[in-house]
Amino acid sequence: HFGEDTYVIQSIPAVFKGSDIQPLIRDIVEKWIENNTDVSKRALEDTLKIMACHGAIRANQRLTLQEIKTMLKQLDACDQPSNCPHGSPTWI
Repeated sequence: HFGEDTYVIQSIPAVFKGSDIQPLIRDIVEKWIENNTDVSKRALEDTLKIMACHGAIRANQRLTLQEIKTMLKQLDACDQPSNCPHGSPTWI
């Protein structure tokens, strides 16, 4: 906390290094406001879901063969591999 309505972000997950995190932070805060959540388990779950979507592989993004194999192994380990936490399909 850095004042009345201001917070300082001191670090981010490595996966977002070099990324514009402003949209991510904005989405997180909007979700907290929308759900009227404080720093709680629900807020943490919402944050992780948003981070996963922002860090997701996008259409036309090139992957190496090893990245593809790793992604498919991780997808196989999911309880619901057909959709993201928000319900969007993971493949078409």
